[in-house]
Amino acid sequence: TMFDELNYTAKVGPERGPTSTREFRDPSRLLSDWAGHYRRTSRKSRRVELHVSSREPEVWTILVNESLGDVPWAVSKWLAADALAQYTTQIPDMTIYVTDESFDNALKRLTMHPDITEVERGGRIKLWSAPEYVLELAKPTFSFRVVSPIRVYGDLLRAGDRGSEAAEHLREVAIGF
Repeated sequence: TMFDELNYTAKVGPERGPTSTREFRDPSRLLSDWAGHYRRTSRKSRRVELHVSSREPEVWTILVNESLGDVPWAVSKWLAADALAQYTTQIPDMTIYVTDESFDNALKRLTMHPDITEVERGGRIKLWSAPEYVLELAKPTFSFRVVSPIRVYGDLLRAGDRGSEAAEHLREVAIGF
């Protein structure tokens, strides 16, 4: 009802019953409004930065895969955007989400690897916690899973100017509105 009042959606069909539905009126405005809110809100997730000497995203992916084993994880931001809608020539870092419950275990497993060390800032691998639904919505790509394109879009917007450009490209190519 609130979305109807804001003209994001509209009720279609009879008042009640199995054929009564809602449809999007303005998904583009809804996405833009959500993204603005997402960009402004504080980040409640736990976050750690990790350093690896390699500058190659393929190496980061192998290290994370080997280290996390059966811990579910998914990629966002630059590497995810590259998998969904290639835009940049160089990927600055790898952002991975794990569930809130597995964050400590994931951090322990990653830092046990001799090529991965925790740093205050400037890490090439960013480990972020997220609610379970973020990983449930992730889809497999090449050698890793990617969070939803909408989440990637929001995370890129939070990254600042360069991220905003990549986010708009992602929106045009992978989201479509």
